[in-house]
Amino acid sequence: MMAKSAKAVPAARKTDTGEDHASSRGMLLTVLLVPLLALAAYRLAAQAAAAPPTAAPSAAVRRHHLSPGVLAEEEGAAWANATSFEEFFEAIVPWQPLRGAWMRAPLFFGKALPFVRGFVTLERDVMDLVEAGGSGFFVTDATRKDVRSWTAIVDKSKQRGSRPMLQAALKNGVAAWNNAGALWPSLGRLSRLAQRFIGLPSNANVYVQGASGGEPVGFEQGIPLHNDKQDVFILQTEGRKRWRVYAPPHQSTVEGTWIYNRGKEGNVLRREHVPELLVDVVLAPGEVLYIPAMFPHETAIDETAIDDAYAAGATGRTVATHVTLGFETHTYGFDYWFLQNCFRIKFGGPSLSKLLNKHMAEVSDEEAADLHHTPGFGAIKGSKAERLDHLCKLLRIGERFGDKKMLPDGIRCSEVTELTDMVLAFFDGHLGRFLAAKDEIHDPEAVAATPAADRAARNARIRKEKQDSATKEMEGFCTDFNVVTFT
Repeated sequence: MMAKSAKAVPAARKTDTGEDHASSRGMLLTVLLVPLLALAAYRLAAQAAAAPPTAAPSAAVRRHHLSPGVLAEEEGAAWANATSFEEFFEAIVPWQPLRGAWMRAPLFFGKALPFVRGFVTLERDVMDLVEAGGSGFFVTDATRKDVRSWTAIVDKSKQRGSRPMLQAALKNGVAAWNNAGALWPSLGRLSRLAQRFIGLPSNANVYVQGASGGEPVGFEQGIPLHNDKQDVFILQTEGRKRWRVYAPPHQSTVEGTWIYNRGKEGNVLRREHVPELLVDVVLAPGEVLYIPAMFPHETAIDETAIDDAYAAGATGRTVATHVTLGFETHTYGFDYWFLQNCFRIKFGGPSLSKLLNKHMAEVSDEEAADLHHTPGFGAIKGSKAERLDHLCKLLRIGERFGDKKMLPDGIRCSEVTELTDMVLAFFDGHLGRFLAAKDEIHDPEAVAATPAADRAARNARIRKEKQDSATKEMEGFCTDFNVVTFT
């Protein structure tokens, strides 16, 4: 027994010795590996610091081209410190850069505003309305490579919307909701606020653009080149979208459409028609772009500049959402084109539209700007004397095209104040009636109290009762001849 025990003791010691050796090797490995691991971690951290950031691209990368004067200066500008839409509009209406650009040039507000970012989103706002039974939308099949006109847009606004229908539209297309202030209480509130400060009838549209992740998206897959008849603020609320804005083409390039609707109603506006690129920028969430009426523009999602925070919408694809806040400058007669036409008819002459049909190429750029890009109404209009002088200037344009003299030599505008006062007073009252109609349409409490499925019908009813009747009254006033003769 003792012998067996004696033999067992060395075996036990051998085991102890093996454990001691393993412990020593472990300590040695730890001593060697810790510095190596620390060095590797340091190198990885250094590489990460040196690598390009994965966050949103810089402003320099996103701003491909901005003509001089297009970028709104932030330093010392009250709008840059605004914390709400009310503060924003209160700041920009008296601001000279906007007053100088109004109806004349685009203006890019390059600082992201927190109350714009996320104001409307696909999942929280758009899908919520759709699933509550709200109306459908307009959609363009952006996968078509021949999309060059709004004829590719399909009207689904009279259908009841659904999540599958919207998901299908956003695979590679654009869905749009017109008259959004009558569909969402928040947009009704915004439209009312903007109207109060700008002094012109306002209207908001919502656009959601989708693109399959990782696939290249070109301008063929955005909204085609066109211009609008409204002066608009683009509020980029979600995702990133690339905008190109061009100077208006000459009047003579327009064929078969109203000059305010180039690129629409079957008219095709091509890049060779537009003389100058003014803006090429990727709008980030929170940024704002002002585009005057008649300035052609086109859009597309910029795949390389998508904000990760907004990259996955309800469809699991890249989305970009923006609000177009438009002012009905030219839609219902609130510009000098309509004003001078009414004056001409009151004076017993033909409308300038008929005169210019054969002489469009002879209209100078300065005359076109006087007719279409000079504010005559709202908060950014001239004084009464300035409006009168401008109208007189426009009344004489037709004389170059064989029209009889509307104002005989020696007759000054001050000598026909009775008629001018009457016309201006009517149009100012006409504007007031439209503002009241829009206020009723955009009443946020009334919109919220109306079931989602009935909001579009409510909007149509008020428009017919108030806006359409005001338009007919304006047309009747201008065509009711009140000829003035001079002796």
